Amino acid sequence: MMNGTLIKRQSRERAQGMVEFALALPLLLTLILGVIEGGRLLFIYSAVNTASREAVRYGSAAGDVGGYVTHYEDCAGIRAAARRMGNFAGVQDSDINITYDHGPGTSAIASCNPTFSIDDPNVEQVNLGDRVVVQVQADYQPIVPLVNFPPFTISTVARRVIVKDVAIEGTPRPPSTPIVILRRLDRSPDVEESSESEGVGTVTFVADLNIAAAQDVTVFFTVYGTAANGTDYTVTSSPVVIPSGMPSARIDLNIIDDALDEYDESVIVQIDSAINATVGEPFMHTLTILDNDAPPEVYFSPATQEMQEEGGSMTVLARLTAVSAKDILVPFTVSGGTATQGTDYTIDTSSPLSFPAGTDQASILITILDDVVDEEDETVILAFTTPPLDPNDGQPNVTIGTPGTHTATILDDLDTAVLSFVWDTQEVVETSSSVPIRVQLSTPSSRDVTVNFHVDGSSTATDGGSEDDYDLQSSPIVIPAGGTTADITLTPKSDGQVEENESVVVVLDPPVNAELGTPSVHTAWITDTPLTPPTVSFATAQQSGYEDVGTLDAVIQLDHAWTQEVSVSVSVGGSATLGTDYSLSATQVTIPAGGRSAAIAIRVINDVFDEPNETVVLTLGNPTHGSKGFPDQHIATILDDDDQPSVYFQMASQSADEGAGQMLVVLKLSAVSGNPVTVPFTVSGTATPGAGADYTVSSSPVIIPAGSTTASIAITINDDNIVGEGDETVVIIMGTPTNSAKGSPDVHTAKIIDNDNVVCPTLGSMTFADFKLSLPVSNAGTGALPTTITSIAVNWNDVPSSQKLLSVSFNVTQIWSGTDNNPPTFLPSEGSWIGTSGNRLLNPPETKILQFEFFQSLATPYSSYSVAISFDNGCVVSRVGGSGGG
Repeated sequence: MMNGTLIKRQSRERAQGMVEFALALPLLLTLILGVIEGGRLLFIYSAVNTASREAVRYGSAAGDVGGYVTHYEDCAGIRAAARRMGNFAGVQDSDINITYDHGPGTSAIASCNPTFSIDDPNVEQVNLGDRVVVQVQADYQPIVPLVNFPPFTISTVARRVIVKDVAIEGTPRPPSTPIVILRRLDRSPDVEESSESEGVGTVTFVADLNIAAAQDVTVFFTVYGTAANGTDYTVTSSPVVIPSGMPSARIDLNIIDDALDEYDESVIVQIDSAINATVGEPFMHTLTILDNDAPPEVYFSPATQEMQEEGGSMTVLARLTAVSAKDILVPFTVSGGTATQGTDYTIDTSSPLSFPAGTDQASILITILDDVVDEEDETVILAFTTPPLDPNDGQPNVTIGTPGTHTATILDDLDTAVLSFVWDTQEVVETSSSVPIRVQLSTPSSRDVTVNFHVDGSSTATDGGSEDDYDLQSSPIVIPAGGTTADITLTPKSDGQVEENESVVVVLDPPVNAELGTPSVHTAWITDTPLTPPTVSFATAQQSGYEDVGTLDAVIQLDHAWTQEVSVSVSVGGSATLGTDYSLSATQVTIPAGGRSAAIAIRVINDVFDEPNETVVLTLGNPTHGSKGFPDQHIATILDDDDQPSVYFQMASQSADEGAGQMLVVLKLSAVSGNPVTVPFTVSGTATPGAGADYTVSSSPVIIPAGSTTASIAITINDDNIVGEGDETVVIIMGTPTNSAKGSPDVHTAKIIDNDNVVCPTLGSMTFADFKLSLPVSNAGTGALPTTITSIAVNWNDVPSSQKLLSVSFNVTQIWSGTDNNPPTFLPSEGSWIGTSGNRLLNPPETKILQFEFFQSLATPYSSYSVAISFDNGCVVSRVGGSGGG
């Protein structure tokens, strides 16, 4: 019984122990895993900290025993030291940040990071005694799922002063020749095209070496594109020099932020050649300058104007708020007004209005037609319409500003209509039918004119009663708007008796919408005696008036009134042109029964053309109910009142490729002329005239025909295939024109752009003999032309340090001498040439030896010797010595 009890107790105790272990196991596992993660965390921190400390130890040594990259400049070596100690923490190059500062409390002055180089000249250079700062980081993330907290970055920073005067043998320089490439400072080398707004300021390019060079590297580059140097940008001058041991040099492109609306422009920076380095890729970068200027606004200036009807013309000025680099077209239309086009005015400028690039104003010419109608002041309203999009970029190159309309008011020139009788007397046979007593207006009116009249008591004829001599139309009568005459009808009555002539005196009363003129009293004599038929003639044989006279009246008269109407036709001749210079009121006139005269109105059109005086010749035909008298011809002379136009070259200059074939030099008149304009000219310039030379030109003078505004001088270009002759000019100078004044520009320069490739000289291999360096220069290429050396850049191994360049000879003729112990030497800026340029001339197919004489024997390696030669034809050639002396 006791044994059974003991067994039960032991069973209970074992069960209780298992329960307690199960409860404690999670806590035990958590503790173990926490210890593991804590160890990992401590290990990663220690590795990161050790990596940054080891990196600054490596980078703080500054001494140099010669021929090696010093440690603080050895960015790759610093990173390698950090990776060695941080390898187990997974540290990569991207986790290592290397900067330099002047000490505690100062900011970074340079960096070993990809877009920030310690040789950046805009950043203060790292000097001995400055600090190297290395930051290393690594990511920590728990590997045990039971430890539930987010990953984070462990980062440590170590700083150390760069030790002075400690010679440490650093990383050996690679023996290969450095390669220079071009890139934007803020872009990676694979980005060869970029764009910036023109307001960005400065864009910096760098000539980068893949390895540091033992000698200075001279980099020659060119800058071209659609943008213009000095107008759109300025740039560091070529060449730039990368000092020995430095990785790069800057090329600063300063973009000029102008206020000119223009197309986007390109700037291409290209490395052409280098001394002490080879050109790699990329060697070119294309930068697009994006224009940031809004298009100008177009507006009328002023918004209104007015001019008397006889003023001739009105000029409506349109202006831009700013000059544009684009050609601008602005359409316009007549959008209203009370004046009638073709009757009151003409628009002599066609739409659209043109603003050539670089101009800010244009004008619309309104020619006023000076009629003789009494009328109200009238208006012409012009308005701009939506401008077309620019054909080059599809964008608007102008917007409509305020005011966008212009109101031109034509003031009536006091064409007040004056009412009078056409004749002061007339004779009427009492047996005749009704006859008119004609009244007239001096000018048409735009309103109806009411003619009031009465019979004066001094009349001897009787109206009514037993002695009724006549009937007279009752007052008033009306001259409709636009008309000039109306008739008061007089009907005589025959009494069959022989009697004295009797009078009917009709008096005009003040009219409505006109003024009363003279004669205002008309006496009609009623007679019973038949009359002899009248003779018909002009009142005068000739008259004249200026173009702005309005109307010239040719009066046709009878020597006495007649009982029947008299008709006569008129033929027209003369030098003036009907419809252009004048219009006629009629070519057939009728003088009513009892009348004495009638007039043909010659309405003169006041144009703006300079032209000769012109004539209108009217000749009478054979009249009906009368005979032709003298004078039977009338000559009206229209005197010109317009100034001569001026003639000028449409452009002051132009250029064309030598293979273009022809250039047209356009002469233009400021206004159409009715006279032919003769323009003589002479030709000069650097180009040679004549068949087989550079060009031929059409003969002088050139004539602008009457009615035209332009003519051209043709320059025919000879594509001569002559290499190296350069661009040439043809200068055309205007002489004194006839029938025109000389305007501006009166000189035109046409540039012929040479299209023939230049054949550059070539260089042979360098040879070295004691203290002399020799280099063959050959000008034997096909199509080569004579060329002259303009500059030489020579570099050499400055060992021993007392080495000096003493003289330079070209085929044993000394062309330079001096003492220069500081390579490289740039000739002739360091000294001057000896003798004339003929000493440096290289004729084809010559080969001459260029020889450099030094103070001491030349030292190896010969690869440190280089020569770059520039010629006056634009060629630049270079040569680097070989390691074996070749």
